[in-house]
Amino acid sequence: MYHYRKNAAVILINQKNQILMVQTINAPGKWKFVQGGVKKGEELVDAAKREVREEVGLTNIKILAQSKHIHKYDWPKNTQKEKKKRGQKQSFFIAIMDKESKIKLDLNELTKYSFFEKNEIYKKAGYKNLKESIEIIQKEFPELLTYTRFNTISNSKLFRSAVSNTN
Repeated sequence: MYHYRKNAAVILINQKNQILMVQTINAPGKWKFVQGGVKKGEELVDAAKREVREEVGLTNIKILAQSKHIHKYDWPKNTQKEKKKRGQKQSFFIAIMDKESKIKLDLNELTKYSFFEKNEIYKKAGYKNLKESIEIIQKEFPELLTYTRFNTISNSKLFRSAVSNTN
């Protein structure tokens, strides 16, 4: 019986309060967050930062929070045999990027990226399980991830504090 691989996903917010989503070579047309497997002996938060660095070339991000939500899902049988894992246990981090940062896609893994408004990420998410995770995480962190006219991320104390530390 195969075990679940630990995975770290990053909900990365830019200085315009938009959220980064990417498409992979293996799933064109399906938007998701930067994410990847956790290496043996690696902490989840370190894996999150590494994946951002490897996939989109950003080295100066600030982790704001880790969600309590962990999404566990099974891979198709052929993928389970290939990777010798049943699926993934995905943990989610919320982070902001430095205003000077420039995206540099790993073209061996990703095909495109885009920043979306918070009210668009649910519609753009290319997987049912990601949509479910977004709903849960939005409830957990309403001031960071719920798009409203009056309560934007730039007004949150957590965001202002993090931004002042990255400038």
